[in-house]
Amino acid sequence: MRENELNRTAQIFGLLNHVVVVADEAMEKSLLNRVGEEKKTLTIFFLNAHAFNLAWDDEPFANALLGSDILLRDGIGMKVLFKCLGRDAAKNMNGTDFIPRLLLHLKGRRIALWGTHEPYLSIARDKLLADGHNIVSLANGFEDTDAYLAQLLDCAADVVVLGMGMPKQEILAEMLRKEAKEPVIIIAGGAIIDFISDRFARAPLIWRRCGLEWLFRLKQEPVRLAGRYLKGGLRFACRAIYLTWKSRLG
Repeated sequence: MRENELNRTAQIFGLLNHVVVVADEAMEKSLLNRVGEEKKTLTIFFLNAHAFNLAWDDEPFANALLGSDILLRDGIGMKVLFKCLGRDAAKNMNGTDFIPRLLLHLKGRRIALWGTHEPYLSIARDKLLADGHNIVSLANGFEDTDAYLAQLLDCAADVVVLGMGMPKQEILAEMLRKEAKEPVIIIAGGAIIDFISDRFARAPLIWRRCGLEWLFRLKQEPVRLAGRYLKGGLRFACRAIYLTWKSRLG
């Protein structure tokens, strides 16, 4: 048991070390350029408090996050944890804001949207088409893995946006990377397709600036998100305290 605890703690610290720290707008622009110029398949994931809790309990998911090419800090919980550990939390690189900027940077490339369900999937496609994006594939987020692997080969997408929730989208992203015949950018986007389709409204700007977008989302979906944000928040706080204690012990 003691050895397992030590291994898991080391894995979690490794996960935190894997996060790409984006300090300012210049670094974000550099990151966008890096993604746009890369000639190999890339996976882009986001580490928020929910992902952190899942990684703590689910070793394969933690390994998937560790295997990502770009892992970005998302949310107030991770900001607090980084500060407790004496680390620079830098910018909040949440997917809801960053993914649209990335798609704009990649405009003209063939995009696959896989996630959520109708009519929101088609609404998101139509909005992106109206903005000048090239959408080549749609799929809901409830297919078997083999269906997505087949679609990747058929549609020849340059960018795949996954909106399936954790941990399904990250595990699938790793499988897609292994199967890809040509370079592709695979983004684990959570609820991004729902946000693009306006299924869910964004929190007012003042809420976002205060780190309270999670509370706004909880008001929108109390039944689905209560466990994640309330019970999960307590687990996250306890684990953050534990990691802070471990880091000070050296």
